[in-house]
Amino acid sequence: MSQKRRQRTEDRGQKLRRNIALSIFLVLAPLAGVSYAQDIAKEGAADLEKLSQEYFAKNDYDGFYQHLKKISSPTPEVYYFLALARQKNIEYWQQTKDWEGVYDKAASYKKDIDDNLRSAEGALKDDKGLLLKIKYLKWMRAKEEGLDKSTGLFNDLVNTAKDAAGQDCLQITKDIADELAGLEDKNLSRRLYEIYVNKLIGSDISGADLKKTAVKFLNDNNIYLAKALFEAFLSKISDVKALLARETVGIAGLFAHQGRTVGPDPVFAEEMYKKAYELSGAAAFDSGSQYRRAFNLERMKEFVRAAEEYKNLLELDQDYGAKQKVLFRLGVLTAYAVKNVPAAEDYFLRVKDEFPKDILASSSLYQLGLLSQFHNDPDKAKEYYSALLEIARSQGVDLEKNELALLAQERLVEIEEKKEIKYGLKLFLEGTLGTGGLQSLPQGTHLSGGVTVDLTAYPCEAGIGQPIKYLVTMSNPQTGCMAPAYAYEWSGETGGIANIPNSPELVTDYAAAGIKVVHVAVVGPQGPDGEGFDIVEVK
Repeated sequence: MSQKRRQRTEDRGQKLRRNIALSIFLVLAPLAGVSYAQDIAKEGAADLEKLSQEYFAKNDYDGFYQHLKKISSPTPEVYYFLALARQKNIEYWQQTKDWEGVYDKAASYKKDIDDNLRSAEGALKDDKGLLLKIKYLKWMRAKEEGLDKSTGLFNDLVNTAKDAAGQDCLQITKDIADELAGLEDKNLSRRLYEIYVNKLIGSDISGADLKKTAVKFLNDNNIYLAKALFEAFLSKISDVKALLARETVGIAGLFAHQGRTVGPDPVFAEEMYKKAYELSGAAAFDSGSQYRRAFNLERMKEFVRAAEEYKNLLELDQDYGAKQKVLFRLGVLTAYAVKNVPAAEDYFLRVKDEFPKDILASSSLYQLGLLSQFHNDPDKAKEYYSALLEIARSQGVDLEKNELALLAQERLVEIEEKKEIKYGLKLFLEGTLGTGGLQSLPQGTHLSGGVTVDLTAYPCEAGIGQPIKYLVTMSNPQTGCMAPAYAYEWSGETGGIANIPNSPELVTDYAAAGIKVVHVAVVGPQGPDGEGFDIVEVK
């Protein structure tokens, strides 16, 4: 075969192969597009959820929307995510103050949302989880537009959550509640959380997982639901009495006052402590939990009951590591709340005798001197104050700067010059203990105006130099349009503040460690109306 002939044959073969390839391409290209669309359509809800997170993390909401629009046969999930992409886009414009986007496109985007949600709900058959998401987004749109129907839509969402079954629906309910809580719709989120918790309790979840979930709710400051889950956890272990008592005490400790922070729910904590005691008596407590119970009651201003629990602590553990603190607190509570001065003096004397080198020995000597001075025993009072100063000198304390030493010296001057105790302090002592006699008055009784006064420190434990705020609150039985004008007479260890304000708030700090006792007397137009005290610890 000649060279030219062979070349023409090869050219015809190549042309034929090109035509065949082109024909195959023309046939398969549409099929490839269909296959691509089908591949996208086959993306399940989980795949779309993951893909949405990837796009949303880049704030590429329109990119995700266009991706979804390529799907030839949209599923209810696709319609939902189309609506969600538009919603997220509008929210992003609002957050970034892109008013051009809001004004130019928001209206059409909102129409897209409504249309896609309608299509999603219309195509939906039996997917309660997706229905929850659709109804939530419908409610959000109505709420943002200020529509009256938003309340009905939320009730519809709640009812759907109640009817929905399965772990997926349970998680979606919680996710929506979490989002609402983050948006500060606390009442709305609580309704969904209650459904979540009730379904969780009714499921076959283990006690350990219930407790773990309860702790998480507590850490998230969702106190109401944490309590419900803890109680459900306790019901699962109710057959083992000793374990139940131990776990109940442990849970109580999570809600009790912590010292530097206010407890999540001190009243609930005491309820748990009571249940534990009913189960196992004193055996339910170790010294640590017994102290927490007493301290929790003290911070709740249940002073008489706190004193009883502190006494129970000393019976439980006679060698308690912070025994001097317990004895001192008992002395203060017994004197000014229980109003049993002789018993209070016994506690202060025990601190002085058993812990002579502790700072609380000096604090106890001051309290002993104060009680003696008020009850017309100046010689005894002078003995206690002088002993305090002697200890201070032996420990190298600067008598011109130490607050306890300065207070003792001030009291000694009053004794030497036969003066009355400082006015504010006198008002507190008279209102609390009477006019100088040893009579015992019921807790909460006032000799003057009858106003109930609460003095509370925030925090009740602090470091040296750290601020502490004392706040006075009152319940006033008087009625009428005008509230009386009150004066506030502060006394006790008021710390480093130079000028004591005539106000219901005192902010101060302390230069030395110890347990401090602060008092306030409230004076109205007709005279003294009430008094209060609080105890703080500086470490």
